[in-house]
Amino acid sequence: MLRQIEPATWKVLRAAKRAQPGGALGRDLRVVPTRKTKDGTFLDALVEAGLLEVRGTSGKTASEDEAVQFQQKYALTERGEHAAEFGEFEVEMPGATLDTPVTGLMGELYKTLAAARKSRKK
Repeated sequence: MLRQIEPATWKVLRAAKRAQPGGALGRDLRVVPTRKTKDGTFLDALVEAGLLEVRGTSGKTASEDEAVQFQQKYALTERGEHAAEFGEFEVEMPGATLDTPVTGLMGELYKTLAAARKSRKK
């Protein structure tokens, strides 16, 4: 399933793409200074999504009140490269395959439609 990314996330990925080959510092990836990006957890979310990977830390130590995420270097993954270029990336649906039966509300809808088709054929 394709998932579109938010404009702010897209800006972060584009900044990572333009960075030096060794990776970009987390503080440089805070392109949009908002409350959500203040503590650096947005970088953790991008790493968990598989869009960025941690390449190490910078040799410089910043102030003690700066988040650890802003002192680390990040680089794009293959999925992140695609997302930075096109604004969307492929997400796997956990547990869903073509053989998985449809359950819940959609399952009931399919049963109702199948019953209606059978009654029309008779």
